[in-house]
Amino acid sequence: MARTAPSQFDQPAKPGRNALFATLGLLAVGIACWATLAHARFGGAGALVALAIAVVALGAAILAIAPARRMTERWMDRLRCPSPRTRRIVAGALTLAAAIYFLKTATAQDRGFGPVLHDEHAYLIQSRMLARGHLWMPRHELGDFFSAFHLITDPVYAAKYGPGTALFVVPALWMGLDPWIVPLVLVSLSVGLLYLVLAQTIDALAGLLGALMLPSLGLMRRISIEVLSAPPMLF
Repeated sequence: MARTAPSQFDQPAKPGRNALFATLGLLAVGIACWATLAHARFGGAGALVALAIAVVALGAAILAIAPARRMTERWMDRLRCPSPRTRRIVAGALTLAAAIYFLKTATAQDRGFGPVLHDEHAYLIQSRMLARGHLWMPRHELGDFFSAFHLITDPVYAAKYGPGTALFVVPALWMGLDPWIVPLVLVSLSVGLLYLVLAQTIDALAGLLGALMLPSLGLMRRISIEVLSAPPMLF
């Protein structure tokens, strides 16, 4: 059978002149917004607005150019349906990246890595008791002078909470590690677990977006180094 010449519909579509002009125009708009709103600097509200405009411009450029659109669709399909091994690797990478991000953020903000809240002191006292094999200690001889509402002073000396959160801290005390490492590990693992859960229930692209959004919450950055019940509950 004779082979027919490929028709024009079999050839990959090439971007037209109008699409190219539109792309260059949008790129110019993004650069102009960055230079005007952010004064060609990174950081601040102006840079965020310019970045949002640049992202919209990039998305419009991808939609306008057919080859770029098809390539983006192929990459999106790969992101949505990775192999189980790739999912595990991505979850591990997200966990490690989250731990570095939380630690760097706390350091950049000059946050104290010791206990600050009443609850943190209660959990640490309880953890040290559990590390020695005790759920409580005998009544303190000066217990009548304690003004701590998070501790029980009569008839025994103990924290008012259940032992669940404190049990997570006990291995760190046995190994001589700082207690804040425990919430940092738990919150970071939660980021990787969120990716796996969303990848299983929706798709891996939704898992990736969810895992990237979780560390952006101020509350997550706060509890990442605080010995509270929130990190174990989240994990």
